[in-house]
Amino acid sequence: MTSTARAATGQAHASTPSPSRTVEAIGSLRTRLAALARSHGRDAAVCLAFVALAGWVTHGLWPDPNNRVLALNPEDQTLYEWFLAADTKFAFGTGGC
Repeated sequence: MTSTARAATGQAHASTPSPSRTVEAIGSLRTRLAALARSHGRDAAVCLAFVALAGWVTHGLWPDPNNRVLALNPEDQTLYEWFLAADTKFAFGTGGC
């Protein structure tokens, strides 16, 4: 593709940014990051709250995950483990149930 624009005369080489452009780029990067934090801050806080709640609910299972089960209904844990195993086999194409 050709351009019909006239060539600029007496300007510096285009590949070397001027110091003012670099400062503007850093400023715009900070502005964009601040806007991103403002727009997604609540979402990140909610996700962090859910992770903290999940950690608090399951904190009793973490010291020994191989030998501890849910106290109120161990059959549910067995069923969930089977669901996870079957879903993994299905997802990787190694067979279903």
